[in-house]
Amino acid sequence: MNNRISFQNKTTVGTVLLGLYILTSYVAQGIVVSDVVNSAFLYLFLAWGVVTGVMESSVTITPFKAWYGIFLGLSVLTLVYSPEPFTLLDGSIYFVLVAFILTCFMQRIVTSKKAFQSIAVMYTIASTALMFLLFVTGNLSSLNGIRLGEELVGNNANVFARMMMTALMYELWLLVYEPMTTRLKVLLVLCMGANVVGLFLSGGRTFMVVPVIFLYILLLFKKDRHGRGAFFGYTCLIVVIAMLLWNLMMRVPIFYEMIGSRMEGLLHVLTGEGTVDASTVIRDRMKPLALKGWLQSPLFGHGFDSFKYYNLDDLGRFYYSHCNFTELLYNGGILYFGVYYWFYYDLVKRAIKQKKIPTAYRAFAAAAVVSLLALDYGSVSYFATPTIIMLMMADSALRMSAADKGSELENEKPGQTSTVSLRRG
Repeated sequence: MNNRISFQNKTTVGTVLLGLYILTSYVAQGIVVSDVVNSAFLYLFLAWGVVTGVMESSVTITPFKAWYGIFLGLSVLTLVYSPEPFTLLDGSIYFVLVAFILTCFMQRIVTSKKAFQSIAVMYTIASTALMFLLFVTGNLSSLNGIRLGEELVGNNANVFARMMMTALMYELWLLVYEPMTTRLKVLLVLCMGANVVGLFLSGGRTFMVVPVIFLYILLLFKKDRHGRGAFFGYTCLIVVIAMLLWNLMMRVPIFYEMIGSRMEGLLHVLTGEGTVDASTVIRDRMKPLALKGWLQSPLFGHGFDSFKYYNLDDLGRFYYSHCNFTELLYNGGILYFGVYYWFYYDLVKRAIKQKKIPTAYRAFAAAAVVSLLALDYGSVSYFATPTIIMLMMADSALRMSAADKGSELENEKPGQTSTVSLRRG
Protein backbone atom coordinates (compact mmCIF):
# COMPACT_ATOMS: atom_id res chain seq x y z
CA MET A 1 0.00 0.00 0.00
CA ASN A 2 2.81 2.39 0.94
CA ASN A 3 4.63 1.51 -2.26
CA ARG A 4 1.45 2.30 -4.21
CA ILE A 5 1.11 5.71 -2.55
CA SER A 6 4.78 6.44 -3.14
CA PHE A 7 4.43 5.55 -6.83
CA GLN A 8 1.38 7.78 -7.17
CA ASN A 9 3.17 10.69 -5.45
CA LYS A 10 6.18 10.39 -7.74
CA THR A 11 3.97 10.20 -10.80
CA THR A 12 1.94 13.20 -9.68
CA VAL A 13 5.08 15.32 -9.30
CA GLY A 14 6.29 14.20 -12.73
CA THR A 15 2.90 14.92 -14.31
CA VAL A 16 2.81 18.44 -12.87
CA LEU A 17 6.35 19.18 -14.07
CA LEU A 18 5.55 17.76 -17.50
CA GLY A 19 2.40 19.87 -17.74
CA LEU A 20 4.34 23.00 -16.82
CA TYR A 21 7.01 22.13 -19.39
CA ILE A 22 4.39 21.74 -22.15
CA LEU A 23 2.64 24.96 -21.10
CA THR A 24 5.83 27.02 -21.00
CA SER A 25 7.11 25.52 -24.26
CA TYR A 26 4.24 27.48 -25.81
CA VAL A 27 3.82 30.62 -23.69
CA ALA A 28 7.45 31.26 -22.71
CA GLN A 29 8.38 33.09 -25.91
CA GLY A 30 9.79 36.26 -24.36
CA ILE A 31 6.50 38.13 -24.79
CA VAL A 32 5.33 37.98 -21.19
CA VAL A 33 7.19 34.91 -19.93
CA SER A 34 10.92 34.44 -20.54
CA ASP A 35 12.06 31.33 -22.41
CA VAL A 36 14.37 30.66 -19.44
CA VAL A 37 11.27 29.49 -17.55
CA ASN A 38 10.68 26.74 -20.11
CA SER A 39 14.29 25.59 -19.83
CA ALA A 40 13.94 25.50 -16.05
CA PHE A 41 10.87 23.25 -16.18
CA LEU A 42 12.55 21.02 -18.76
CA TYR A 43 15.54 20.49 -16.50
CA LEU A 44 13.31 19.96 -13.47
CA PHE A 45 11.34 17.31 -15.32
CA LEU A 46 14.54 15.60 -16.50
CA ALA A 47 15.89 15.72 -12.95
CA TRP A 48 12.65 14.09 -11.75
CA GLY A 49 13.16 11.38 -14.35
CA VAL A 50 16.72 10.70 -13.24
CA VAL A 51 15.91 10.66 -9.51
CA THR A 52 12.86 8.41 -9.83
CA GLY A 53 14.75 6.17 -12.26
CA VAL A 54 17.48 5.63 -9.67
CA MET A 55 14.87 4.94 -6.97
CA GLU A 56 13.01 2.33 -9.02
CA SER A 57 14.25 -1.23 -9.38
CA SER A 58 13.28 -1.89 -13.01
CA VAL A 59 13.39 -0.30 -16.44
CA THR A 60 10.58 -0.92 -18.92
CA ILE A 61 11.79 -1.03 -22.51
CA THR A 62 8.95 -0.12 -24.85
CA PRO A 63 9.07 -0.42 -28.65
CA PHE A 64 9.42 3.37 -28.83
CA LYS A 65 12.38 3.52 -26.45
CA ALA A 66 14.16 0.69 -28.25
CA TRP A 67 13.57 2.28 -31.67
CA TYR A 68 14.58 5.85 -30.90
CA GLY A 69 17.48 4.66 -28.77
CA ILE A 70 18.84 2.67 -31.72
CA PHE A 71 18.26 5.66 -33.99
CA LEU A 72 20.19 7.88 -31.57
CA GLY A 73 23.05 5.39 -31.54
CA LEU A 74 23.18 5.29 -35.34
CA SER A 75 23.10 9.08 -35.43
CA VAL A 76 26.17 9.23 -33.20
CA LEU A 77 27.95 6.65 -35.38
CA THR A 78 27.24 8.57 -38.58
CA LEU A 79 28.47 11.74 -36.87
CA VAL A 80 31.94 10.16 -36.86
CA TYR A 81 32.31 10.56 -40.65
CA SER A 82 30.22 13.70 -41.00
CA PRO A 83 31.60 17.16 -41.81
CA GLU A 84 29.54 18.29 -38.80
CA PRO A 85 31.79 18.72 -35.70
CA PHE A 86 31.61 15.72 -33.36
CA THR A 87 29.79 16.89 -30.22
CA LEU A 88 26.68 15.82 -28.37
CA LEU A 89 26.10 19.25 -26.84
CA ASP A 90 25.33 21.26 -29.95
CA GLY A 91 23.48 21.08 -33.26
CA SER A 92 20.84 18.58 -34.34
CA ILE A 93 22.42 15.66 -32.48
CA TYR A 94 21.76 17.52 -29.22
CA PHE A 95 18.07 17.80 -30.13
CA VAL A 96 17.93 14.06 -30.89
CA LEU A 97 19.52 13.31 -27.51
CA VAL A 98 17.19 15.64 -25.59
CA ALA A 99 14.13 14.31 -27.45
CA PHE A 100 15.15 10.74 -26.56
CA ILE A 101 15.64 11.45 -22.85
CA LEU A 102 12.52 13.63 -22.61
CA THR A 103 10.21 11.13 -24.31
CA CYS A 104 11.59 8.17 -22.34
CA PHE A 105 10.71 9.96 -19.11
CA MET A 106 7.37 11.11 -20.52
CA GLN A 107 6.39 7.55 -21.43
CA ARG A 108 6.77 6.54 -17.80
CA ILE A 109 3.85 8.90 -17.11
CA VAL A 110 1.68 8.05 -20.13
CA THR A 111 0.61 4.67 -18.73
CA SER A 112 -3.14 5.23 -18.57
CA LYS A 113 -5.99 6.69 -20.55
CA LYS A 114 -6.30 9.49 -18.02
CA ALA A 115 -2.66 10.48 -18.46
CA PHE A 116 -2.96 10.30 -22.26
CA GLN A 117 -6.05 12.52 -22.25
CA SER A 118 -4.42 14.95 -19.82
CA ILE A 119 -1.49 15.55 -22.13
CA ALA A 120 -3.85 16.18 -25.06
CA VAL A 121 -5.74 18.68 -22.91
CA MET A 122 -2.51 20.38 -21.84
CA TYR A 123 -1.51 20.94 -25.47
CA THR A 124 -4.94 22.49 -26.01
CA ILE A 125 -4.55 24.85 -23.05
CA ALA A 126 -0.95 25.75 -23.92
CA SER A 127 -1.57 26.57 -27.58
CA THR A 128 -4.71 28.58 -26.80
CA ALA A 129 -2.87 30.50 -24.09
CA LEU A 130 -0.14 31.39 -26.58
CA MET A 131 -2.63 32.67 -29.15
CA PHE A 132 -4.38 34.68 -26.42
CA LEU A 133 -1.06 36.24 -25.36
CA LEU A 134 -0.23 37.11 -28.96
CA PHE A 135 -3.65 38.72 -29.35
CA VAL A 136 -3.60 40.85 -26.20
CA THR A 137 -0.02 42.01 -26.84
CA GLY A 138 -0.84 43.10 -30.41
CA ASN A 139 1.41 40.53 -32.09
CA LEU A 140 -1.44 39.29 -34.30
CA SER A 141 -2.31 42.74 -35.64
CA SER A 142 1.21 44.03 -36.28
CA LEU A 143 2.67 41.38 -38.58
CA ASN A 144 3.24 43.76 -41.53
CA GLY A 145 3.75 40.94 -44.01
CA ILE A 146 6.01 38.93 -41.67
CA ARG A 147 4.92 35.34 -41.05
CA LEU A 148 3.78 34.72 -37.49
CA GLY A 149 6.64 33.05 -35.65
CA GLU A 150 9.47 34.74 -37.54
CA GLU A 151 10.12 36.88 -34.47
CA LEU A 152 9.22 34.13 -31.99
CA VAL A 153 10.27 30.54 -31.30
CA GLY A 154 13.85 30.93 -32.46
CA ASN A 155 12.82 33.28 -35.27
CA ASN A 156 11.37 30.41 -37.28
CA ALA A 157 7.78 30.51 -38.55
CA ASN A 158 7.88 26.79 -39.37
CA VAL A 159 8.67 25.91 -35.75
CA PHE A 160 5.67 27.98 -34.67
CA ALA A 161 3.52 26.29 -37.32
CA ARG A 162 4.59 22.85 -36.07
CA MET A 163 3.54 23.84 -32.54
CA MET A 164 0.09 24.96 -33.70
CA MET A 165 -0.30 21.89 -35.91
CA THR A 166 0.63 19.50 -33.09
CA ALA A 167 -1.86 21.06 -30.67
CA LEU A 168 -4.59 21.00 -33.33
CA MET A 169 -4.05 17.27 -33.87
CA TYR A 170 -4.52 16.51 -30.17
CA GLU A 171 -7.63 18.71 -30.17
CA LEU A 172 -9.08 16.86 -33.14
CA TRP A 173 -8.60 13.54 -31.35
CA LEU A 174 -10.34 14.89 -28.25
CA LEU A 175 -13.23 16.20 -30.35
CA VAL A 176 -13.76 12.97 -32.29
CA TYR A 177 -13.22 10.39 -29.56
CA GLU A 178 -13.59 11.91 -26.10
CA PRO A 179 -17.13 12.21 -24.67
CA MET A 180 -17.83 15.71 -23.38
CA THR A 181 -20.67 18.13 -22.82
CA THR A 182 -21.85 20.46 -25.57
CA ARG A 183 -20.38 23.40 -23.71
CA LEU A 184 -16.95 21.77 -23.62
CA LYS A 185 -17.21 20.87 -27.30
CA VAL A 186 -17.94 24.48 -28.18
CA LEU A 187 -14.97 25.61 -26.08
CA LEU A 188 -12.74 23.03 -27.76
CA VAL A 189 -13.85 24.13 -31.23
CA LEU A 190 -12.99 27.73 -30.32
CA CYS A 191 -9.53 26.61 -29.23
CA MET A 192 -9.13 24.77 -32.53
CA GLY A 193 -10.18 27.90 -34.38
CA ALA A 194 -7.42 29.85 -32.62
CA ASN A 195 -4.88 27.25 -33.70
CA VAL A 196 -6.09 27.38 -37.31
CA VAL A 197 -5.69 31.17 -37.31
CA GLY A 198 -2.16 30.66 -35.97
CA LEU A 199 -1.42 28.20 -38.74
CA PHE A 200 -2.76 30.55 -41.41
CA LEU A 201 -0.71 33.47 -40.12
CA SER A 202 2.44 31.33 -39.87
CA GLY A 203 2.25 30.55 -43.58
CA GLY A 204 3.09 26.89 -42.99
CA ARG A 205 1.64 25.12 -46.02
CA THR A 206 2.43 21.52 -45.14
CA PHE A 207 1.53 22.12 -41.51
CA MET A 208 -1.96 23.19 -42.60
CA VAL A 209 -2.55 20.05 -44.66
CA VAL A 210 -1.41 17.55 -42.03
CA PRO A 211 -4.28 18.05 -39.50
CA VAL A 212 -6.82 17.48 -42.30
CA ILE A 213 -5.19 14.13 -43.09
CA PHE A 214 -5.04 13.33 -39.37
CA LEU A 215 -8.77 14.04 -39.00
CA TYR A 216 -9.63 11.90 -42.02
CA ILE A 217 -7.83 8.84 -40.62
CA LEU A 218 -9.45 9.37 -37.22
CA LEU A 219 -12.87 9.37 -38.85
CA LEU A 220 -12.16 6.28 -40.95
CA PHE A 221 -11.61 4.31 -37.74
CA LYS A 222 -14.81 5.59 -36.16
CA LYS A 223 -17.77 3.17 -36.08
CA ASP A 224 -21.38 3.53 -35.04
CA ARG A 225 -22.97 1.36 -32.35
CA HIS A 226 -23.58 -1.35 -34.93
CA GLY A 227 -19.90 -1.46 -35.90
CA ARG A 228 -20.43 0.28 -39.23
CA GLY A 229 -18.24 3.03 -40.66
CA ALA A 230 -19.22 5.90 -42.92
CA PHE A 231 -16.48 6.13 -45.53
CA PHE A 232 -18.48 8.12 -48.05
CA GLY A 233 -19.93 10.52 -45.48
CA TYR A 234 -16.58 11.19 -43.83
CA THR A 235 -14.88 11.65 -47.20
CA CYS A 236 -17.48 14.25 -48.14
CA LEU A 237 -16.98 15.96 -44.78
CA ILE A 238 -13.22 16.19 -45.33
CA VAL A 239 -13.77 17.62 -48.82
CA VAL A 240 -16.08 20.27 -47.35
CA ILE A 241 -13.53 21.14 -44.64
CA ALA A 242 -10.73 21.37 -47.22
CA MET A 243 -12.85 23.65 -49.42
CA LEU A 244 -13.72 25.86 -46.43
CA LEU A 245 -10.07 26.20 -45.44
CA TRP A 246 -9.08 26.91 -49.05
CA ASN A 247 -11.69 29.67 -49.37
CA LEU A 248 -10.58 31.24 -46.12
CA MET A 249 -6.95 31.24 -47.32
CA MET A 250 -7.87 32.77 -50.66
CA ARG A 251 -10.62 35.22 -49.70
CA VAL A 252 -9.50 36.71 -46.37
CA PRO A 253 -6.80 39.28 -47.27
CA ILE A 254 -4.50 38.71 -44.28
CA PHE A 255 -4.70 34.93 -44.71
CA TYR A 256 -4.04 35.21 -48.44
CA GLU A 257 -0.98 37.36 -47.79
CA MET A 258 0.47 34.86 -45.32
CA ILE A 259 -0.50 31.44 -46.68
CA GLY A 260 -2.86 31.71 -49.68
CA SER A 261 -0.22 33.16 -51.99
CA ARG A 262 2.25 30.51 -50.82
CA MET A 263 -0.29 27.77 -51.58
CA GLU A 264 -0.71 29.21 -55.06
CA GLY A 265 3.05 29.09 -55.52
CA LEU A 266 3.06 25.42 -54.55
CA LEU A 267 0.33 24.68 -57.09
CA HIS A 268 2.28 26.55 -59.76
CA VAL A 269 5.27 24.29 -59.11
CA LEU A 270 3.09 21.21 -59.54
CA THR A 271 1.39 22.47 -62.71
CA GLY A 272 4.43 24.23 -64.19
CA GLU A 273 2.37 27.37 -64.79
CA GLY A 274 2.23 30.76 -63.08
CA THR A 275 4.62 32.65 -60.81
CA VAL A 276 6.58 30.81 -58.15
CA ASP A 277 8.30 32.50 -55.20
CA ALA A 278 12.05 32.10 -54.78
CA SER A 279 11.74 30.09 -51.56
CA THR A 280 9.57 27.46 -53.26
CA VAL A 281 11.95 27.23 -56.21
CA ILE A 282 14.93 26.59 -53.93
CA ARG A 283 13.06 23.96 -51.91
CA ASP A 284 11.96 22.22 -55.09
CA ARG A 285 15.60 21.91 -56.15
CA MET A 286 16.89 20.59 -52.82
CA LYS A 287 15.09 17.25 -52.80
CA PRO A 288 16.55 16.09 -56.16
CA LEU A 289 19.93 17.41 -55.03
CA ALA A 290 19.78 15.30 -51.85
CA LEU A 291 18.82 12.19 -53.82
CA LYS A 292 21.64 12.79 -56.26
CA GLY A 293 24.12 13.07 -53.39
CA TRP A 294 22.68 9.99 -51.66
CA LEU A 295 23.37 7.84 -54.73
CA GLN A 296 27.07 8.58 -54.28
CA SER A 297 26.96 6.70 -50.94
CA PRO A 298 23.65 4.81 -50.84
CA LEU A 299 24.38 2.43 -47.97
CA PHE A 300 25.89 4.65 -45.26
CA GLY A 301 25.28 8.18 -46.51
CA HIS A 302 27.60 11.10 -45.86
CA GLY A 303 27.26 11.49 -42.11
CA PHE A 304 24.87 12.99 -39.64
CA ASP A 305 23.42 16.42 -40.56
CA SER A 306 25.76 16.65 -43.55
CA PHE A 307 23.36 17.66 -46.32
CA LYS A 308 23.55 21.35 -45.40
CA TYR A 309 27.26 21.34 -46.34
CA TYR A 310 26.50 19.77 -49.71
CA ASN A 311 23.64 22.23 -50.16
CA LEU A 312 25.98 25.14 -49.42
CA ASP A 313 28.45 24.02 -52.09
CA ASP A 314 25.77 23.48 -54.75
CA LEU A 315 22.95 25.97 -54.08
CA GLY A 316 24.61 28.33 -51.64
CA ARG A 317 22.11 27.56 -48.87
CA PHE A 318 23.33 26.23 -45.52
CA TYR A 319 20.21 24.39 -44.35
CA TYR A 320 18.22 21.18 -44.58
CA SER A 321 16.56 19.69 -47.65
CA HIS A 322 13.09 20.40 -46.15
CA CYS A 323 12.20 16.72 -46.61
CA ASN A 324 12.75 14.09 -43.93
CA PHE A 325 13.00 11.29 -46.51
CA THR A 326 15.82 12.85 -48.54
CA GLU A 327 17.54 14.19 -45.42
CA LEU A 328 17.79 10.74 -43.82
CA LEU A 329 18.89 9.10 -47.06
CA TYR A 330 21.65 11.61 -47.75
CA ASN A 331 22.90 11.75 -44.17
CA GLY A 332 22.77 8.08 -43.17
CA GLY A 333 21.97 6.04 -46.24
CA ILE A 334 19.31 3.38 -46.74
CA LEU A 335 20.06 1.64 -43.41
CA TYR A 336 19.55 4.81 -41.41
CA PHE A 337 16.38 5.57 -43.38
CA GLY A 338 15.09 2.03 -42.86
CA VAL A 339 15.64 2.08 -39.10
CA TYR A 340 13.78 5.36 -38.74
CA TYR A 341 10.73 4.42 -40.81
CA TRP A 342 10.53 0.85 -39.57
CA PHE A 343 8.83 2.24 -36.47
CA TYR A 344 6.15 3.93 -38.58
CA TYR A 345 5.42 0.56 -40.19
CA ASP A 346 5.35 -1.15 -36.78
CA LEU A 347 2.88 1.39 -35.39
CA VAL A 348 0.48 0.99 -38.32
CA LYS A 349 0.69 -2.79 -38.16
CA ARG A 350 -0.13 -2.82 -34.46
CA ALA A 351 -2.92 -0.26 -34.89
CA ILE A 352 -4.60 -2.46 -37.50
CA LYS A 353 -4.06 -5.87 -35.91
CA GLN A 354 -4.53 -5.28 -32.17
CA LYS A 355 -8.32 -5.21 -32.07
CA LYS A 356 -8.51 -5.41 -28.27
CA ILE A 357 -7.12 -1.90 -27.96
CA PRO A 358 -9.88 0.75 -27.85
CA THR A 359 -10.59 2.25 -31.26
CA ALA A 360 -9.79 5.77 -30.06
CA TYR A 361 -6.17 4.82 -29.40
CA ARG A 362 -5.70 2.67 -32.48
CA ALA A 363 -7.07 5.57 -34.51
CA PHE A 364 -4.68 8.03 -32.87
CA ALA A 365 -1.66 5.86 -33.67
CA ALA A 366 -2.64 5.23 -37.30
CA ALA A 367 -3.63 8.86 -37.89
CA ALA A 368 -0.38 10.10 -36.37
CA VAL A 369 1.73 7.87 -38.63
CA VAL A 370 -0.09 8.67 -41.89
CA SER A 371 -0.21 12.42 -41.26
CA LEU A 372 3.40 12.60 -40.07
CA LEU A 373 4.49 10.80 -43.24
CA ALA A 374 2.79 13.57 -45.21
CA LEU A 375 4.53 16.13 -43.02
CA ASP A 376 7.91 14.51 -43.66
CA TYR A 377 7.67 15.25 -47.38
CA GLY A 378 7.92 18.97 -46.68
CA SER A 379 9.72 19.10 -43.35
CA VAL A 380 12.67 17.60 -41.47
CA SER A 381 11.24 15.91 -38.38
CA TYR A 382 13.68 13.33 -37.05
CA PHE A 383 14.93 15.69 -34.32
CA ALA A 384 11.76 17.79 -33.88
CA THR A 385 10.60 17.27 -30.30
CA PRO A 386 6.82 17.68 -30.97
CA THR A 387 7.01 14.98 -33.66
CA ILE A 388 9.00 12.55 -31.51
CA ILE A 389 6.60 13.14 -28.62
CA MET A 390 3.66 12.30 -30.88
CA LEU A 391 5.34 9.06 -31.97
CA MET A 392 5.88 8.21 -28.31
CA MET A 393 2.21 8.97 -27.65
CA ALA A 394 1.23 6.69 -30.55
CA ASP A 395 3.26 3.85 -29.04
CA SER A 396 1.70 4.52 -25.62
CA ALA A 397 -1.77 4.58 -27.18
CA LEU A 398 -1.21 1.06 -28.48
CA ARG A 399 -0.56 -0.14 -24.94
CA MET A 400 -4.01 0.80 -23.65
CA SER A 401 -6.46 -1.98 -22.80
CA ALA A 402 -10.24 -1.91 -22.83
CA ALA A 403 -10.18 -2.74 -19.11
CA ASP A 404 -8.08 0.30 -18.24
CA LYS A 405 -9.79 2.49 -15.64
CA GLY A 406 -7.39 5.39 -15.94
CA SER A 407 -4.63 4.11 -13.68
CA GLU A 408 -3.02 1.01 -15.14
CA LEU A 409 -1.08 0.07 -18.23
CA GLU A 410 -2.46 -2.62 -20.48
CA ASN A 411 -1.76 -6.27 -19.82
CA GLU A 412 1.53 -6.41 -21.66
CA LYS A 413 1.76 -8.80 -24.56
CA PRO A 414 4.87 -10.73 -25.58
CA GLY A 415 7.08 -8.63 -27.77
CA GLN A 416 5.49 -5.33 -26.75
CA THR A 417 7.59 -4.47 -23.70
CA SER A 418 10.25 -6.00 -21.57
CA THR A 419 11.16 -5.17 -17.99
CA VAL A 420 14.82 -5.41 -16.98
CA SER A 421 15.24 -5.92 -13.25
CA LEU A 422 17.96 -3.89 -11.57
CA ARG A 423 17.52 -5.58 -8.19
CA ARG A 424 20.45 -7.73 -7.04
CA GLY A 425 20.27 -10.92 -5.06
